[in-house]
Order: sequence, then C-alpha cells, then structure tokens
Amino acid sequence: MCVHNGMPFLPEAVNSIINQTLSSFYFVIIDDGSTDGTWDFLTTLSDSRISKFHTQRIGIANALNLGLSKCNTEYAAIMDADDISCSRRLELQEKFLDNNSSVGLVGCSVKYFTNNLRSTWINHQPSSHITIMEGLRNRANVITHSTIMFRRKLIDKIGVYKSSAEPVPDLEFFLRCSLESQLANIPELFCFVRLHSWSYTYKYFYEIIKKRNVILRSFPTQGYLQKEYSNNHSFSLISLLNYYSQLMYRNGIIFSLDGKKLPSLFYFGAAAFFDPLKVFYYLNKKLKNISSSEDAS
Repeated sequence: MCVHNGMPFLPEAVNSIINQTLSSFYFVIIDDGSTDGTWDFLTTLSDSRISKFHTQRIGIANALNLGLSKCNTEYAAIMDADDISCSRRLELQEKFLDNNSSVGLVGCSVKYFTNNLRSTWINHQPSSHITIMEGLRNRANVITHSTIMFRRKLIDKIGVYKSSAEPVPDLEFFLRCSLESQLANIPELFCFVRLHSWSYTYKYFYEIIKKRNVILRSFPTQGYLQKEYSNNHSFSLISLLNYYSQLMYRNGIIFSLDGKKLPSLFYFGAAAFFDPLKVFYYLNKKLKNISSSEDAS
C-alpha cells in the first residue's frame, strides 16, 4: 500500500487487509510524503505483520517500487489507501494463482461507492486474458490496480513500475505483464472502490487520459519493455473528448450513487455526447447492476 495524505479513509483500508481470512502475509505500507496525519496514524499500528516506511514525496511509481523492494514473497498484492478489500480477497487470489500457472496477474470485480454508502455501482470485470486485452486496447477499465495480485518473478522479466508512465504506471505495468503471462480477473470476487473528488484518479484525470492514449499507441512495439515516456505531449482532440466523456460519466455514477437521479442523467447524457458508443456500452452493462448497500454486504 502506497499512501499520500490518506486520511480519513486510510484506517478503513488498512483494517480491510488486517482482517483478511488469509492470515499469513507481510503488509508493507509506504507513506509517500504525507502531511495530513497519515504517518501519525501508521505509527499507532502494532500488528506484527505490518512494516511502514516514511519517505519524502517520490511519486506513486517510485513508492510502489520501494514497497516491492521490501518484500521477498512469491506473490505481491496491491491495495489503495482509500479502497476496501473484501475479507477473502487474498485467500481467493492466492488459490487462483496456485491453480493457474499460466496467469501472472489476477484482479477481481469491483463495487464503486461514495462516502454515504447508500448504494454500490457494480462493475463485473472480464475473466479471460483475450477479453481483458481487448478492453485495455479499447481504453476500458477492465483491471483495477487496487485489486491485483501478481507473481513477483514477473518483475525479474519485465522490470518494475515506470515513473515515466505516471500518472498511469499501472496500465503500462499491466501491458508489460501481458507480454510474459496471461492476465485474469476473478469476476465473482468483489472489492470496494471509493469515488471521491480528491482521489488520485480525480486529481490527475486529464493527465491520465493523455498518458493512457500515448502508452496504448506505442503498445506493443519492438523494445517496448525498455520504452520510456516523455511528459511533453501535444494537444490531442481524441484525448480531450475521452477526458470529457469519462469525467462526465464518472460524475454521473457519483450522483446516481448519492440518489440524485436528475443530475446523474444530465452527466450521463453529456458523457454520451462526447463518446456515445462507449457510454452506451457502459450503461447497457451497468445500469441494471446498481444494488443497495445491503445487497453489497
């Protein structure tokens, strides 16, 4: 877990790992230059399985690599500081990798939620490698970084996270992993992803869309494993349309989860204006999967 200013959501995220049904694990937490009391909270944790490290601000990719350097386990799992892992996540993912030697990285489905916890927006993730790769190439969210577990031996073959791929080092990492092994999700397993206006994704949303399109255009090419990415990218109309469509769609989900139907319809309509085919696909798949928080539990 890498965290920068993770309060007030950090305790809930940490507890969701401490309370896993799989009890034998090593939990590394990297505080990436927090200034909001994150480190004060981390120093109160007394669980012997937890090791925490405080650094100056080094960025998400370098923080992830620092955390991985502190582990020598067969598998590594990633957890975000504002999300919640279901209690059987690590147990089921470990069993999956034990039983599927061709798979190097596995995620799971997600339930998006907001702070009021009134309802969840269910996103059933595809299970097969082929479908996942099709989704990645078409800019769909088919693997959620905070739900993954992967074989650490992959790093010996493809390398660690790249800071030049920020703010989407996870996408670039997934693509490199796909060159050496299959990717998968456990679609019946769900973790909870929090949507809020000061999340990493929300803060860097336009930069994420731009860099994602650059990375996807370059994949796969000769020398891809060694490729680095410049932060100087020219204006792209496609990136701008992608940005507005996905931002509007994300806002539509948030308003829908908060029970504000009219604003949600406005934002879904705006999203469809910028990218009608993609929004139709998402809504057709997901609108029927809104569930109450009681169902989600």
